Amino acid sequence: RNSKTDRLVTRKMINFSYGQIGLIQAMAGFFTYMVILNDYGYPPGILYMRGNTEFWGKQPFFCKFDGGAYVNLNGDVDESRNPTFDAPSVDYPFWYEGGSGSIADCAYAMANYENSDELPGNFNPFDSSTYSQSTKGKHVLT
Repeated sequence: RNSKTDRLVTRKMINFSYGQIGLIQAMAGFFTYMVILNDYGYPPGILYMRGNTEFWGKQPFFCKFDGGAYVNLNGDVDESRNPTFDAPSVDYPFWYEGGSGSIADCAYAMANYENSDELPGNFNPFDSSTYSQSTKGKHVLT
């Protein structure tokens, strides 16, 4: 090997490894990330512009479903619950769109009551019966 002319790392290799292969790996990683999020009930269409607010990761993100079914970790379908009307259970926490299901709407929960000066003295965040006094009769998620 001639140490003056032969190089272990060349510009061509750097451009190929970081430019071409790096971009392909980044796109594959992003695609895999979106597939996993979709499998857990967050299709890419509802995620657009959700991370630019202060709520992401701090407030629950609720979705309303039309059809589909609830499933467990093994993929067993819960036949007793309808996702359009019923909430998921502990045994069947995941939503599966199936052949006819879709997501109607998604939204963050309302603002949290903690650290507010307008709370009544008997307010308990773990007891929903105490919510009615500070929400003027409307039950609000925290």
